[in-house]
Amino acid sequence: MATRKKAAAQPAPGTKTEAGELLIEYKSLQRSINAVQAAANEAIAEIFEIRAKRRGPLEARQKEIFLALRSWWGVAADEITGGKAKSFTYAGCIIGTRMTTPSLKIPAGLTADGAVYKIRNLGLGYTDGAIRVKESLDKPAILKLIAERADSEPVRALMALGFTSVQRDEFFIDTMPSKTPATAEIAVDDAVTSS
Repeated sequence: MATRKKAAAQPAPGTKTEAGELLIEYKSLQRSINAVQAAANEAIAEIFEIRAKRRGPLEARQKEIFLALRSWWGVAADEITGGKAKSFTYAGCIIGTRMTTPSLKIPAGLTADGAVYKIRNLGLGYTDGAIRVKESLDKPAILKLIAERADSEPVRALMALGFTSVQRDEFFIDTMPSKTPATAEIAVDDAVTSS
């Protein structure tokens, strides 16, 4: 049987002044975290720039060689393989042609909706697998239904199944003008009680 470990007790400030000191430290730590993240983002951007500068000429030369060998292979393949193979191993590489995986070509000028319409008119559809419908819950729409139409029969039935809107109070510290405050759900066991 697994045992549940209690979280370590967190020392709480005893006065408003102590709480203020902790908030000042918290905000200072957030500034430091933001500075570290900004420096990291800058370093990452520099690394990507260096990579692009170094890879660019290599990739350009590789593409030139690819195009040259593709032209050569179109002429030399039958002579090299005796017309019996589509590829050849040479100089530590395999060179040749291969069939790509199939992809559907939709007639020019036909949109996806137009294609669905034409396929349905041919008598093909969901049962043939030619058309598919992906169903998923639209959670924001369900929340709106619960909020606005809780007195309607279908929504009452939905709620009777256990679909409900759930909200909780959460503790937050916003170090203004931060865009995303630090948050954590408060469990009943962890709530600080005052005497």
